[in-house]
Amino acid sequence: MNSQRKAWAVMLAAYLAGIAIALNQSKVPPVMQTLLRDLHMDTATGGWLMSAFALAGIVLGIPAALVLAKLGPKIAGLIAIGCTLAGSIIGALASGPAVLLGGRAVEGIGLGLIAVIAPAVISMWFPPEKRGTPMGIWASWIPVGAFIVYNLATPLLGTFGWQGIWWFGALFA
Repeated sequence: MNSQRKAWAVMLAAYLAGIAIALNQSKVPPVMQTLLRDLHMDTATGGWLMSAFALAGIVLGIPAALVLAKLGPKIAGLIAIGCTLAGSIIGALASGPAVLLGGRAVEGIGLGLIAVIAPAVISMWFPPEKRGTPMGIWASWIPVGAFIVYNLATPLLGTFGWQGIWWFGALFA
C-alpha cells in the first residue's frame, strides 16, 4: 500500500472512531424523557448524563497529549475507543442513575482522547500542503455522529428500549 493510501486508511480509522465517540456522546437527548421515567431521575440528574460525558472529556483534554506522546497514536486511539465501548456497555447494563452516570464518564474519556489524537494523526500522516482535506473531513465527526444517533434513536427506542441505543453505541464503537 503506498503512503498516500495508508495515510487515508489511517484517517478513515480515526474518523470512524471519532464518529463512534460523537454518536455515543449524543445518545442521551433523544431519549431523555424515557431515561428520566425509567430510571426515576429528576431533570438535574438527567442533565448530568450529558455533563458527565463532557466533563470527563474536558478533564482529559490536556493529559491526552501526554498519553499520545507516551503510548503513541495507535494505542491511545484504542484506549479512546475502548473507553467508549466499555462505558456504553456499563450504561446498557445500568439499572439506576449512578451506574449510568459512571458509564457516561467512562465514555467521556474517549472524547478527551480522540479530540487530541485524530488531529495529531492527521498531522503525522499528511504533509502540511495536503492537510486541508482530511482536517476538513475530520471537522464533521461530531455532527455526523449526532446525525446518526438522532435518526436511529426513535426506531431503536421503540424496538429495544433505551438500552438498545446504548448497545448500538457499543456495537458501533
